[in-house]
Amino acid sequence: LSGDFRTLRLSPRRSADRGCGRGIMHVLTEHSTLTSISDRSEMKRDSYIYGTRRDLPASDRDAAEEEAALVGLKPYGSTKALAMCMNYIIGTGCFGLPIAFVQAGLGLTTILILCGCGLSLISMNYTLEFMARANGVTKSREAGMVATAEAGVPLATPWPQHHLGYRKFDFAKIAGLFSGMRGRLLCQGIIAVYGIGTLWGFASMAGSSAASLFFDYSGLGNCNPYSGAPGLRCTVGYYVSLGMFGCIVVSLALKNLSSQAHIQTTLSVYRAFAFLLMLSTLLLKVSSEIGTGEVGHRFKAVGGFHFSKFAKGFGPSILALNCHYNMPDALQPLSYDEKENARLITFSALLISLSIYIALGVLGALAFDQVNPLVTLNWKHFTGCGDGWSPCISGNVSYFGLIVRLVIQLFPIVNVISAYPMIAISIADNISVHPSDSAQLSVSNRVSPSSPSIHMTALVPAIHTSQVQYRLLTAIPPLLLAGLFRQLDDILSAAGLLGFILVLTVPAYLQLISKKVCENEWGSEAGETEFSVWCIGNNTVTTFMLCISWVIFGTGVAALAFG
Repeated sequence: LSGDFRTLRLSPRRSADRGCGRGIMHVLTEHSTLTSISDRSEMKRDSYIYGTRRDLPASDRDAAEEEAALVGLKPYGSTKALAMCMNYIIGTGCFGLPIAFVQAGLGLTTILILCGCGLSLISMNYTLEFMARANGVTKSREAGMVATAEAGVPLATPWPQHHLGYRKFDFAKIAGLFSGMRGRLLCQGIIAVYGIGTLWGFASMAGSSAASLFFDYSGLGNCNPYSGAPGLRCTVGYYVSLGMFGCIVVSLALKNLSSQAHIQTTLSVYRAFAFLLMLSTLLLKVSSEIGTGEVGHRFKAVGGFHFSKFAKGFGPSILALNCHYNMPDALQPLSYDEKENARLITFSALLISLSIYIALGVLGALAFDQVNPLVTLNWKHFTGCGDGWSPCISGNVSYFGLIVRLVIQLFPIVNVISAYPMIAISIADNISVHPSDSAQLSVSNRVSPSSPSIHMTALVPAIHTSQVQYRLLTAIPPLLLAGLFRQLDDILSAAGLLGFILVLTVPAYLQLISKKVCENEWGSEAGETEFSVWCIGNNTVTTFMLCISWVIFGTGVAALAFG
């Protein structure tokens, strides 16, 4: 860095065009020289803004690809990134949505999930912004450290280039980078408590579904672990199923995610097929019963708005779309040239999930007189004849009915076997404080004068003893809690309240603090990224979102406590 280097800086145009859109973007490059700290004020800032990622110097792209090779990543395109985002979103609460629609009302729950999706979209943009800032600030500070070491005198830190790279910055690491140890500990606490609740719900799903299936297909009768008096045999079956599930997911949680790639590919196909069967059979049942008046009777019974059960609809609605803290994992391998599509990818995943959730919730609430807290258990009587649940003329279940019944009832089990270890690893990585984790970056001794590339080492460490302990600490307690308390709707309601902090409060806070750090260190325009949208990303709107999130959270807690 002793010579000139090319920089690419970002600043929105100060004109009437600066509204909700970014305005006209210009790419300007300039040869500049690092100066001493006393000359920092002379660095120009106002004339540099991002173009597209393809406008970055070729040296930046080469350095990024070198980073990918160093961390052992195999970059993938936008389509696979969308599938990965869907894997993280779907399955975290959709099986409890129909009972939420029944308890809180069709209208109230629909409004809640729409509002939850809107807030999730805003928070997702915040997430992309502070992930880009974490990458830009880290690289900029590293470049300044190298330049200072080579020159032998303190030099100014170069202007940061805020875009996503191949480095992984978890929420806790980002909080530590911009807010210090206190911010990191607070973020770790929220993620840990929310994660335990989420995995608790997963364990309850798996145990109840497996026990019910075993009793159905072994001829031992019915088993519903959620009933008031499930019986001794059913209870024992639940605990045996829970134990077997625990052995599988704990062993997977001790492996790196790269060794589980085939599970995610299989799950994507299975999930699409299972949802297609669920929605098509529900639609067939509802459409065939409209003429009989049964659907109208259920609609009146369910009602539109039950504000006393606000928390019953609020928790699952927010929990169903909470995936933000998983985005560092999902977007890290996204191809460098396609990382600018991160917003399109994540927004598409949220909107597709929203459509599936509303369809499942409304159709599930209108299709059954008694909706099970784990809705897939309602398919235990599926025959494949008539409206799908009507008795067959032969008196036996059709082969089609058996296939559909088995695929849908296995859905929660297969889904959580894959999702449980993924989320457990993500949570463990956030709460881990091992000195050799991915936050520990080292700078190589060789830096090209014309291309200040920063090299990384030890970004994919082996699983150390402390990491094993953190993963066990994350994976085992939810299994124990599921053995003590297995009522799924209450679990999802309570975890959803904490999830709301993680889906809106934490992103809004990190958005504010990361912008403040950049502006304090480099100037008023230094917080802008390639994902910045002024109408939702300015400090006034972000502060308002942060405040309103606490108001809604308090309302949800009160409703859960007194509803």
